[in-house]
Amino acid sequence: MKMKKFIFIIISLLFVASACNHTKTTTDSTNYNNKSSKASNDEEKSGSSSADLKIYGIDTNGVKTEDFTLSLEEIETEEYLPILTNIYFAPNSDNIASTNIKQLDDLGVSNFREEHLPPDAIELNHTMINLIAYRMYDNSAAKIILTGYADESENSSLALSRANAVKNYLMQNWGISPSKITVKTGTNSKRKGANQSDIIEENSRVEVAPDGSKSNDLFEPIRLLFIEKIANPPMIEFEPVVKDKNINRININVEHNNNEIANFSSSILTNFTWILKNLKNIKNDNPLNIEFILKDSRNKLQKIKKDINIKQTGIMKKRELPENDFVIERYSLILFDYDKAELAKADKEYLKKIKAKVKPGSEVIISGYADRNGSQEYNTNLAKKRCEEVRKALNVKNTIIKPFGNKVLLFDNTTPEGRALSRTVRVEIKTMLK
Repeated sequence: MKMKKFIFIIISLLFVASACNHTKTTTDSTNYNNKSSKASNDEEKSGSSSADLKIYGIDTNGVKTEDFTLSLEEIETEEYLPILTNIYFAPNSDNIASTNIKQLDDLGVSNFREEHLPPDAIELNHTMINLIAYRMYDNSAAKIILTGYADESENSSLALSRANAVKNYLMQNWGISPSKITVKTGTNSKRKGANQSDIIEENSRVEVAPDGSKSNDLFEPIRLLFIEKIANPPMIEFEPVVKDKNINRININVEHNNNEIANFSSSILTNFTWILKNLKNIKNDNPLNIEFILKDSRNKLQKIKKDINIKQTGIMKKRELPENDFVIERYSLILFDYDKAELAKADKEYLKKIKAKVKPGSEVIISGYADRNGSQEYNTNLAKKRCEEVRKALNVKNTIIKPFGNKVLLFDNTTPEGRALSRTVRVEIKTMLK
């Protein structure tokens, strides 16, 4: 009896010790997990830890930095936007409704004002024909030529019917006299190396041009004055690091004060480059909140949250130290033909006007771009040629050229307007205030 009681006591002691040890192990494991969660920068996971998100700032020379603060500086900016002279029709269509042109009714025409135009190059060119018609009211001698084109895969009669469709819109909606509009057809030049669907889209068009020197002012660029936030670094790259390459979906959300600033997503593993512009909604120094959401091949979710610190310098603050302040004049006027680097006569005239704006001590930055067609190496060289042509025509001191090619696409290249506007050189004049 005593022996049974002794064995019972021994078993009870072992059970208590085991329970204590289990409690200690669980607590240690919990503490470790808490530390791990803190070290992973607010990481929220379902499943095993198999992902990370690296964030780089990219400077104007393309140099990447992982540990950076995003600086935002308010700058007084004067910008000139070009008028794109092509109206693109849907393939095999001569219906003006198939274009991106914003058609105005009687009320829209009567309320149209140049000062109300959108400060966006794509949106601006969707109302380009309305702007030209509006300017024709102020210039009684102005006339235009509408040249219709058709791709070789289309019925050739579409060239003329497209030009007439634009003419009819100007006559019926704007009341422009038919005597001020000449209609004709043209032949597209051969293009090599471009995506075939891009070629067809850009060949299916109507070109609008001045008819005589008295009509040149119809195509003067749009002048904008505004306060712009300049970001340094100007680009941010997000690099998802994922062990399981068989991902289902990647999403990266960028928020500031709970407002979405940018969003990126993909069904394949890829890096995302964010060109920092239109940042007016970032109103204070609170950090940007980045959320990386990964759904893997087993549909398990993994979330990682990170922050990017911000430092802002506003106009009022800069007025206290005017010796460090400067203004920017930006000219996005020069549009090149596909795969060309030669300046048109009108471009050379614009560059004379730009040259007159350069002051002693001004810094002139000439940035060259291309559309999505062709390799990065080829387009970088093409952009460099375009920059050199502009630098030679300007012939001013203290110039810097930056040939980006199609490494940076300025506009949405899924549209013909976006591709045409991307074949450009931007001239930026930075002048310190005294």
